[in-house]
Amino acid sequence: MAALNVPASAATSSVDFIATDLTDVTTGRDLWHYKYLIKRQSLPSLFAVNLIFSPSLYGNLTVTGFSSGLSVLDTQPDPGLPADGLIIATALYGAVFDGSETVDLDFVWLGNGDPESQYFEILDDSFNIVLVAQTAKPSVPPPQSLPEPGVAGLVALGMLALRRRRRV
Repeated sequence: MAALNVPASAATSSVDFIATDLTDVTTGRDLWHYKYLIKRQSLPSLFAVNLIFSPSLYGNLTVTGFSSGLSVLDTQPDPGLPADGLIIATALYGAVFDGSETVDLDFVWLGNGDPESQYFEILDDSFNIVLVAQTAKPSVPPPQSLPEPGVAGLVALGMLALRRRRRV
């Protein structure tokens, strides 16, 4: 078995994801959204990331957005072969990066429960695989939305008005 020669630059790179359950538009098809964050701590200026999707767990992959410095290609998982689906995100030559890139994906979840992490590969500028790992949920959860201060103030005023009305 051959060992992968993983440069230190690839070892500090990762792919995080945020999963969101979407409203199902077709009965029996569990629609989800992934937002991937490709962290580029020390990747070469030209790189690619292959996100790998099992045909027994994922269907109908639809890329809905990505960073302007990436070129993205998708191939569907095929349970008949069986063949994994792929999202291939390649850095564009000469693109300026801010340290991370994003890819947005809608898909049908075929598994039980909620979707979890999946495998990805990082390829160097010669398209050699330098890292195989699993995606991860971010260590810092996204901020929760808070009600507008005006709404909270209106609720408090309403409660105060009700109390005064009872006293009269």
